[in-house]
Amino acid sequence: NSASPAHSGRSVILVILESWSSWHSKAFEGFYDWTPNLDEAARRGRRFSNFHGIGFATVNGLVGILAGQNIWSPFMPLLERTPFHSQWGNERPLPGLFSDQGYETAFLTTGPLSLYRKGEWMHDIGFGHVEGGEHPSYAEEKRFSFSAPSDEALYRRALEWMRTAEEPYFLVLETVTTHQPYTDPVTGERSLEKAMRFADKAFGEFFHSLTDAGFLDQGMLAVVSDHRSMTPVSAQEVEQFGPNAISGIPAFFIGKEFQPDTVDERVFSQADLLPTFDLWLSGSAEISSQDAIMTGESESSKCAFHERGDRRGHLLVTCPEGRGEIYLE
Repeated sequence: NSASPAHSGRSVILVILESWSSWHSKAFEGFYDWTPNLDEAARRGRRFSNFHGIGFATVNGLVGILAGQNIWSPFMPLLERTPFHSQWGNERPLPGLFSDQGYETAFLTTGPLSLYRKGEWMHDIGFGHVEGGEHPSYAEEKRFSFSAPSDEALYRRALEWMRTAEEPYFLVLETVTTHQPYTDPVTGERSLEKAMRFADKAFGEFFHSLTDAGFLDQGMLAVVSDHRSMTPVSAQEVEQFGPNAISGIPAFFIGKEFQPDTVDERVFSQADLLPTFDLWLSGSAEISSQDAIMTGESESSKCAFHERGDRRGHLLVTCPEGRGEIYLE
């Protein structure tokens, strides 16, 4: 499939938000109102009501989003998997696509780059600049999960990086504050709600900084969760979201391509970001317009796959025609 590229050298920021779940968010039909700032931002663009994580952990989310893998379930015990098993030397990773089009690329997180050899992998898939919690900018910051500074510090560092970056750029931010054990950076209390509210406030301040700087007039902002929160699925979730309670995650995009305050009900997964951006950047990709996140098509032909965390070896399958489950032997 081919189309006319519409990006015109526009910068892109992708926020991978730790453990953000639909049930936290009114904008995504949740029963709590813990993320009003994220919800406000989501209503500025297109939000997705049938969007799925490819797995139950952060590494799965990174493999889905940045390597474009629909399924990542190595045939070996979980604890025997090597870091990013089978995902080294990827020929067409997402940052590589941007680099090929002349973009400056950067991955910023406050977590340690040594964890799962994350820093090495980010360089391997084509990021030109990679930073973790070890960066000197965080020398005076308090530390929380994984000895990581807060999301507030990450967004502050992102704005600092953007001031000297050459445009166009592709900037990926991976947050940490809302990872277990869900520590509120203000009070030190262990509370998922308070950690999520802190992360939401930090994002809101970052979002308003982007708005004030005029970034959203030309650039694109994408926000997607890495996976559903690592908490038991409640009966209330099942009642509200049905089978999507396990695999469904929030996602939204803001940019010229997206009419404000619209809801896209097509089936998508994290793996759809890569071919969609490929189509957006180059005008050609192995994806049809009806299956691209950027388009407003009413139907999709793709299925989403999710590796379950509660039933190892089981994949949930969500398609426009219905749902099922696959057992890998």
